[in-house]
Amino acid sequence: MLSLFTSPAILFLVSMWLHHEEKKRNTEDMIYDINVKRVMKNGSRREQKFLEYLKEPKIARISPKDKQIMVAISKTPPMQPPQPAPPRKKSRGGCRTCKLRRVKCDETKPFCHRCTDLHIHCAGYVVNHGKDGTRNVFPILPKGEAPASSPMRIALEPKPANPLTSQEGQYLNIFRQTTAPILAEYLDTALWNRIILQATEQTLPIKHSVIALGALHKALDGDSYPHEAHNKLHQNIHYRFALQQYGKALRLTREACSENPVDTRVLLISCLLSICFECIHGSSAIAVAHIQSGIKMLNEFCSQNHRSISTAERQALPGFLEDEVLSILAQLDSDITGFYDTTVLDMHPLVESAVMAIFDQMPVDTFESLTSARKYLDLLLRGIGWLVTSCNERRWALLNGGTTPNPEVNTDANGNVGLTPTPSQLARFQAFQTLLQQWLRAFQGLKHTSQQSLDPDPGALLAITALSLRVICASISLNCCFGPETAYDAFIPDFEEALRLAETLHAGGPSSKSVRPTFVTTSILIRSLYFVVLKCRSLDLRVRAIGILESMPRREGIWDAGFICKVARVVVGIEEGREGEEGFECGYGCGVPGRDEWCESFEEEKHLYLPPESRRVTSVKTCFDLYKRVGNMRFLQAVNGEDGRRFVAGERDIIW
Repeated sequence: MLSLFTSPAILFLVSMWLHHEEKKRNTEDMIYDINVKRVMKNGSRREQKFLEYLKEPKIARISPKDKQIMVAISKTPPMQPPQPAPPRKKSRGGCRTCKLRRVKCDETKPFCHRCTDLHIHCAGYVVNHGKDGTRNVFPILPKGEAPASSPMRIALEPKPANPLTSQEGQYLNIFRQTTAPILAEYLDTALWNRIILQATEQTLPIKHSVIALGALHKALDGDSYPHEAHNKLHQNIHYRFALQQYGKALRLTREACSENPVDTRVLLISCLLSICFECIHGSSAIAVAHIQSGIKMLNEFCSQNHRSISTAERQALPGFLEDEVLSILAQLDSDITGFYDTTVLDMHPLVESAVMAIFDQMPVDTFESLTSARKYLDLLLRGIGWLVTSCNERRWALLNGGTTPNPEVNTDANGNVGLTPTPSQLARFQAFQTLLQQWLRAFQGLKHTSQQSLDPDPGALLAITALSLRVICASISLNCCFGPETAYDAFIPDFEEALRLAETLHAGGPSSKSVRPTFVTTSILIRSLYFVVLKCRSLDLRVRAIGILESMPRREGIWDAGFICKVARVVVGIEEGREGEEGFECGYGCGVPGRDEWCESFEEEKHLYLPPESRRVTSVKTCFDLYKRVGNMRFLQAVNGEDGRRFVAGERDIIW
């Protein structure tokens, strides 16, 4: 048995086993030493304390259990040293208000919560520009007065427009640099300088309409008579390109009408641009049709959005429809109802109530800005214009006579015929008189502040002059809308003040220094001068007003200075009893006396002589084609016929 354990084979196996165990133990000791060094250098505080505990003298040798623990610790991945946080770029996309206040903005769009929670105005965000000058983000509209509650859904995600060609970019720059500043000459609004230009980047119909306007402006630039039949306008490359772009815009607008949901904002802006194109081109009938279509769309939108009318500065209508669009369409609607011979569109009852309700917020002390004052006045003058137009329509309805005495008319001591107001007309008349006086009081405070400024803005002073001129003419028209034409004679001093303001406005306006034709969307200067010539029977003031009209190749909306001047001459000739009289064409043309020849014959009585009621012209209606330069005017004259007739109609063809 002993020889079995002492055999060479057994001894070799035992020696190999002992060698293996020793090598294994040495390897574990080496791994242990390495892990101890690693733990002491990079390990956690808990591991280091455990090793210090094992090195204490009371432990002579590490037990196998402790060694197993150390091996398990060694298998844990080594801890990496803490890495510094990556640098964060400071955000510069906060709103303008927070930047001015130097506070952190939460950058919530369209309006940050930091501003809205404090009930302060959020001025929106800056639009970034790319290296090529194009905007790479969509603009943020100003803060709305109330959340949108319209059943007519507005498309909020605009489709990016296609990139411009070099030719399109050329005409777009013409519109931006030349056309847009002229369109809002006296009352500089954000419509042309911001809203329209931003919309060109988002919507194809608007982009092509703007390019068409720029090309048309270039085609007509420098031509004093761009609409003469014998000119070579159709051979002009700018004119042909304008028609091509305008055709594209109309086609894309028709496609937008069939989309669901309908983007009312795009349709109204496209309609406004089409009105401008047709007015500049001279197609008055088409322009009037576009105006009526825009008013119908606006009535539908406002009737479904009960709080869709605002007068605050930089205020947007609910549904992203800016009130600047409402304001300009209201002015154009007032133009055609008081001047053009067309069917008068009734205002939607909900729209009318919304317009009257907004005046509850009109300040009594002073307006916050000229923009706010203008917006209140636009709505107020639209209502006054409707009242005056309704009175003129009643006069036309009395043309065929009726019962004698007629309950709709009244006669003063001199036999002059006036209208008896209906209860609704009387209520509106009293309401508008009160609102007009309130507006004047608030405007006087703003006017005094602007004029007393140490560094007055020339543009603001022109805007004040324009607003003052509009309100004087509206006040005279409102006070005399029911009376006979002789009622205007009591306001000759006001007419003189209006003419003085018109002369100041014309002399200070940018277009007064230009001999080229000018188109402006706001009918302020021409309309006011026409009102002075038509209703003021002082010959001296009439001749001065006609002189201003003759001196400017200008068009405001559908109001053309050349056509208005011709109508004014005809009216003055009829009322002065000199129409068609030979030798009566000196000075200011056919039908109007010259200042030297005719006025000198009445040197002593020219301030006293006024034409009688029977010769005075009232309720004038016109239709015209500015491209062909032909027109027609219809008017009424008061009579006291035995058959009960109170008015007779007259008509004149006009060529200029």
